[in-house]
Amino acid sequence: MFCFLISSDTQNPKLGLLRELAQKLGYDIVVAETDAAALDNPALRKRSDSLVLVPALGDIASISAANVISFAGKLKGNGFLLYLTDEISPTRYKELLRTGAGDSVSWAGAISEIVSTTRRLRGEAPPSSADGLTSRPRSVVSFVSANGGVGNTTLALETAAHLTIRSKNRRTCAVVDLSFRRASTCDYLDLAPRLDVGEIVRNPQRLDAYMLDIFASKHKMGVDVFAADDNAEGLESPDEATVFSLLNLLTERYESVLLDLPLQPSAWRNHIMQNSDRIYLTGHYSVPSVRQISRERKRMEMLGIDKDRIAIIFNRCPSSFFGGIVRRSDLEQVLAGNQINYVRDGGAFTLDCINCGTSMVQTSATKSVCRDIAKIAAQIIAIEPRHLS
Repeated sequence: MFCFLISSDTQNPKLGLLRELAQKLGYDIVVAETDAAALDNPALRKRSDSLVLVPALGDIASISAANVISFAGKLKGNGFLLYLTDEISPTRYKELLRTGAGDSVSWAGAISEIVSTTRRLRGEAPPSSADGLTSRPRSVVSFVSANGGVGNTTLALETAAHLTIRSKNRRTCAVVDLSFRRASTCDYLDLAPRLDVGEIVRNPQRLDAYMLDIFASKHKMGVDVFAADDNAEGLESPDEATVFSLLNLLTERYESVLLDLPLQPSAWRNHIMQNSDRIYLTGHYSVPSVRQISRERKRMEMLGIDKDRIAIIFNRCPSSFFGGIVRRSDLEQVLAGNQINYVRDGGAFTLDCINCGTSMVQTSATKSVCRDIAKIAAQIIAIEPRHLS
């Protein structure tokens, strides 16, 4: 197999590191200063398993996103291109994907992506147990808001943060924003949304572990977020087959998949709740919200969802001077027989974290709001998983 390194900056140390990595992976190395020189090489034109690396080094005109996309289009059928850059617009990124012969990866993720692309070019299956996690329980957890503005997204993200960085048995976590037209999850962590629902609908057969990497917005704390941008090509509500093909693949990859469900009802929304290992019904500490929670609980019972799979979260609860929940006994009397979690109001701390795009759990895990979220995470760890059907 051949690895083509395309760069005019042949003395750059990064190019030397890429050459060393490619050699360790068993490639024969070919360095070309331009894409035209690579395309003229007989070794590239005679094989379909060549890896082409285009690092963003040196003369920017020779490795602009537009040029890389054009190069990938000419390359199709003769190998696969990886564009190594930390700066590419979402529009250009999608254009590169649609060539079917290229992808973009940040420098931070370059090594793992080069290794996984090499395995794919060689027809090798992705390692199923390299991370030692395949035997650990996996779970799907739905966060369902009883009414708008109750902090459903924040609760899902902060619970995932605790599972990933704070729990004794750290878990691989994905948070999926299923409000495809108005996804806001990435905004909370200052990430760029990368999930292209239209791409899944157009090419469902391409949805695999490698495509998941493309669609994941990766946060430095280890949580992967899947959220669509505002250009979802008019898909108000994808069909159930599209949604479940994505979720089934996610459950194979992650130990905990946390779903931020939309308020709007749909057939697949009900199906997701019926097949979730745990449902957290979230609301505010108010009379109208309690009424909405009661009604939503009855709807879930009508869907045949077991009572022991449903828990309630009251978010932004006022607390007394000594930290207790105000009027807790009143709520427990109204909702007797339900598992209830209380998350205290984080006040300015919560708002500052949201405005800065940081996680509360990552910033200060000892805050009372974070300790309350830790209890929810512990419940998820204790789940005996079911399976999506």
